[in-house]
Amino acid sequence: MSSRKKRKLIVNTDSDNTDDLVTSLQKSKKSRGKKDANESDTVQDDSLFGELVSKAGYMLKKGDQPNMLSCDQAMFQRDLRWSLRSHSIYRMPEIAEKFIQGLEDHIEDPVKLKWTLLYTQTVKNCVTARGGQQDSLIRMCLNIEELQPSLIKLLTEKLLEIANDDESSSQANLPNLVLANLKWLDHIIDSDTLTDKIVDILEGSPPKVQQEVICFVPNIVNDANHPRIAEVL
Repeated sequence: MSSRKKRKLIVNTDSDNTDDLVTSLQKSKKSRGKKDANESDTVQDDSLFGELVSKAGYMLKKGDQPNMLSCDQAMFQRDLRWSLRSHSIYRMPEIAEKFIQGLEDHIEDPVKLKWTLLYTQTVKNCVTARGGQQDSLIRMCLNIEELQPSLIKLLTEKLLEIANDDESSSQANLPNLVLANLKWLDHIIDSDTLTDKIVDILEGSPPKVQQEVICFVPNIVNDANHPRIAEVL
């Protein structure tokens, strides 16, 4: 009798272990499925731009959704800056030019352009970031001195392009988003060139965009360059 009870106990224990194993496998499968889903909606960008932002923890997303960052934006900027300065093949200014070229190719799609100008979503399991939403990719790159001059040139040219394209201009008010990213930069490397680019926009854009530019000017252009803006108003 005791032998039967013992065998029965062993069977029950084995059953419990089997249930635990099944549960563990189900959780693992769900976790793997979630990971695969996350990877499937991430842009695989093989350019130098895609390589360096991914290495620094940035995930470019497909479709109409925010890009994601796995760390605090200050750490992202630090790591990206280090990669630009210590790349094994390219040196400045060539590496900055190649980075901006890759970014330019990425933002040919108006939806991708919009999400490089809008906020970045922090991944859920990140506990070191300053919040659930962080600065846009463009904003973070503008505050890296190695990238700022070339990026300002790209953005102002892009703004002129979309300002004169009624369809593109109406999408999420892209001119306004570009201008918002240019205001209150931590440091302006070349304020004269930035001012010249703003003048180009004022002279080459339709009245509606000109009005938006005028509203942003005090927060974009240094006080010393305001007379230059006044000349074209």
